[in-house]
Amino acid sequence: MIEYFPEPVERKPMGECVECEKPLYKDEEVVLVEEDYICLECAIKTAFFDATKKELIQFVKESDMAEKFRDWYYEQYKVTLGES
Repeated sequence: MIEYFPEPVERKPMGECVECEKPLYKDEEVVLVEEDYICLECAIKTAFFDATKKELIQFVKESDMAEKFRDWYYEQYKVTLGES
C-alpha cells in the first residue's frame, strides 16, 4: 500500500523580532512595543533594560520575592554572629 504524504506547507513570517531578526509567525506570542515586535526570548533582556527601578521594585514586592532578592543582593556580606 502506498501512502501519500502531502508536501509541508511553507509558513510565511508575519514579521521579525526587532532585536534578533528572528522570523515571527501567525499565532506566535510576541511583545509589541510601539510598532516593533520582540520575541519572548529577547523580551527577557529588554524588559530588564527598559524597566524603571520603580517597576522592578514593584515586581519584586508583588511577586513575593523580596526575601529572595535580599538573599541574592547581600549574599557576599552575610555572616553568622559568633563564628570566626
